[in-house]
Amino acid sequence: SQIANSADTERVERSESDCLQRLVIACQEDRTRFQGIYLLFIKPVFAYILGLVRNRELAEDPTSETFIKAFTSICQLNRPEKFTAWIFTIARNKTIDFFQESTQEQFVEFEDELEIEAFATPEGLHHDTSAFIKTLISTLNKRERELILLKYYSGLTFKQISQVLKRLESTIKLEIY
Repeated sequence: SQIANSADTERVERSESDCLQRLVIACQEDRTRFQGIYLLFIKPVFAYILGLVRNRELAEDPTSETFIKAFTSICQLNRPEKFTAWIFTIARNKTIDFFQESTQEQFVEFEDELEIEAFATPEGLHHDTSAFIKTLISTLNKRERELILLKYYSGLTFKQISQVLKRLESTIKLEIY
């Protein structure tokens, strides 16, 4: 039963990956189709940036800049299968640019009512558990918080996280576990 579930999960992931690749290729041929990519990625990208910036209003600019850069550069993406890592790398770089350009502290305090889970909640979590996790995330250092945001809030694979952060996949797994 576990083997069948694993095979089914792998088949679904492959199918989703194939659909995303086809969508990316379609966007490269006709950028008016970018809306589909935007709709798929706005919540996880915004949740990631919001988790780093920790202020809803301040997260809006790097998020917008991420999608503008992706839209204008999608034709330069040579490997559509790496789109997810590519767009999160752009999001990370735009957030780093934001901190370098601003006079803000690198990570401002959480807003009182900030709820990352309004944009992306790890599957299967109850609201109380999610609130508890949000509190725990606020105690992590920048590096740990980024790993958790990429893995559990944005749903990236270990391989995609290693591509975004430019670190070995085995290192990412060790740091997360």
